[in-house]
Amino acid sequence: MLEAYCWPRSVEPGEAVAIHASTDLEGFAVEVARDGANREEVWSAEGAAGHHAVPEDASSMGCGWPAALEVPVGERWRSGYYAVTLTSGDQRADAFFVVRSRPREAAPILMVLSTATYDAYNDWGGPSLYTGGTQVSSERPLAPGFLVKPEPHRRKMQPLPDREGLWYFEWAERLGLSVWSGGAGWWNWERPVLRWAERSGFAVDVAISTDLDARPDLLQDRRLLVSVGHDEYWSWGMRDRLDAFTAAGGNAAIFGGNTCCWQVRFDDERRTMTSFKYRADEDPVLGTVNERSLTGLWSDRRIGRPETSTIGLTFTRGGYSRYGLGVPRASGAYTVCRPNHWIFEGTRLRRVRGRRVRAHDRRRGASGPDPRGRRPRDPGGARDRAGSIVEARRAADALRERTWGAGARRRGGVRRWMGGERVSPGAQSRRPRRLHDPGRRHRHQRRGDRLGLRVE
Repeated sequence: MLEAYCWPRSVEPGEAVAIHASTDLEGFAVEVARDGANREEVWSAEGAAGHHAVPEDASSMGCGWPAALEVPVGERWRSGYYAVTLTSGDQRADAFFVVRSRPREAAPILMVLSTATYDAYNDWGGPSLYTGGTQVSSERPLAPGFLVKPEPHRRKMQPLPDREGLWYFEWAERLGLSVWSGGAGWWNWERPVLRWAERSGFAVDVAISTDLDARPDLLQDRRLLVSVGHDEYWSWGMRDRLDAFTAAGGNAAIFGGNTCCWQVRFDDERRTMTSFKYRADEDPVLGTVNERSLTGLWSDRRIGRPETSTIGLTFTRGGYSRYGLGVPRASGAYTVCRPNHWIFEGTRLRRVRGRRVRAHDRRRGASGPDPRGRRPRDPGGARDRAGSIVEARRAADALRERTWGAGARRRGGVRRWMGGERVSPGAQSRRPRRLHDPGRRHRHQRRGDRLGLRVE
């Protein structure tokens, strides 16, 4: 048995990260590698930890294991995701931390990893927010599959109708992976996008959810915040930072779906995270002066801050279309109103049936046929400005462009955007450079638009 986690999860150059481990083996080897355009080993050592019990409340309060050894983060280590691998014989444990850039050394692009969503799905040591828990801890290992998967690995979205949604579960169980690792974790979406971005020449810094919540200067001197994949859980402070950033002229790009669906509260110096979700009526803040921090859906009127006011879309209106055949006759597609916009270059979208456009590129990352039905209303009455790129028949699966203050946010609304990056990097490579340059006018840009970005 060999298990491990790192604390703190986010540091600056020159600081230290402790590796907390438990094992019944005599010792283990440790390798730390930056996982970006290439895997770069930066540190290695030998360590020993001894066996430590898993507390009954490990999932909600953490393990509390002593540090086995410390990783001295070098002054020259670049911002990024650092994979920590412990091995002993045929046993292996995976952990991670990120290195933030110093304020005066900030890259123009910041990718914020969706670590709040990692923790919500993590079922190591007890219940997650999906199996009965209302509080989860960051100070514990992540279950197998969240940080590393064998390739080729299955995606959570099934290729054919799957009434019980077991496509991923069956594959994961055979390999001893957590069935919940299909919905969150480094390996699914953030890793391929960051690798592609760095190989394409973009300078990208990395941070985590709690950094966005806790650090007012995190976005200082940035031009773009990027969220990728499945960034489902957000705190009030995270939204405050993003809203202030775009209001001041910053840009955000959200390459993903089901973003900012649930409100969370970080507690215990951001070591734990609370969300009552569907049981929000049990949250002790209900009926108090702090009711706005109710940990339920952001679209709950008692919170008074629907996610549409920050990201322009909502998952609660159509997000589960075709998932487990919840809406069996829906196409699961979206309607594009401006197919000639530069962001769609190389996607092979075409205009059909008047204003509707369907995606005929059925490879990974593509969308389905033209949808039917009326467009749902966004909760809270939020709506796109005139000339938005995409009109969604399913509000959760659309690409929207909106402006807030001097900045702008662009949301993809689908998690499989990065699948397209892997398939056709040549066609995709032009778009992020344009997103990164909000001052540049493009031939499809309407008069008065100020294009910046936000990707989901």
